[in-house]
Amino acid sequence: MERLSDFSAFAWLQPDISPGRQVYYPMILPAPFEANCRIFHTIWEDLLWDDNASQAAHETYDQREEREVRIRWQTLAERGNIPYTVSIHESHLDAVQKSIGRFMHAGEGYLDETILNPLVELLQPYTGDEACFFFHVFLATHNWNEPDRLYRGKLEDVLMIGRQEHPDLRLTPTYWWPESRRWCVWTDYDNESSYLCGPEQLISEVLAHPYIEALRDYRTS
Repeated sequence: MERLSDFSAFAWLQPDISPGRQVYYPMILPAPFEANCRIFHTIWEDLLWDDNASQAAHETYDQREEREVRIRWQTLAERGNIPYTVSIHESHLDAVQKSIGRFMHAGEGYLDETILNPLVELLQPYTGDEACFFFHVFLATHNWNEPDRLYRGKLEDVLMIGRQEHPDLRLTPTYWWPESRRWCVWTDYDNESSYLCGPEQLISEVLAHPYIEALRDYRTS
């Protein structure tokens, strides 16, 4: 990926904010797009750690990871008797966690490989050989003392970011899109889900994919 000093490619998303300023970017679903969906980040549930357990403080990350399982937000909703709608959020996760005495956590600001890999496969036919842009608000990088960053590369470059192999970037891009602006993905650094805007056919394919948990979102801004 090539880091860009010219932020003009980002202006279509937030034309009212000067490029490179260290500000919090509120959620924007750029228009015009045919459809939107909310993609839920992975929830991990610890099968052994309850509220009374103390052994977790003495374990390594790898030891904890071995006993965690992935659960879907729909399963969370069923266990907590919560409506499974596009408005479900992290406070519901906290409530269910407390009620069952199990530790759960979601990937805040981070689309892991179990979601990112199939998502990129679905985006590829709508991207082809186009260049893609990856915008990171400074809080999604390792250096909070530097301004926001904009990169240009290929669609598959986002997989390197998803594997956390980029030395300067710690989270999923805040916004990423192809040069044609045919689709756009938005991820807040502090959020447990991402939003995809694009053609109706693309959104339908994402909603139908067995490894991606997503719900249609009808908001336009």
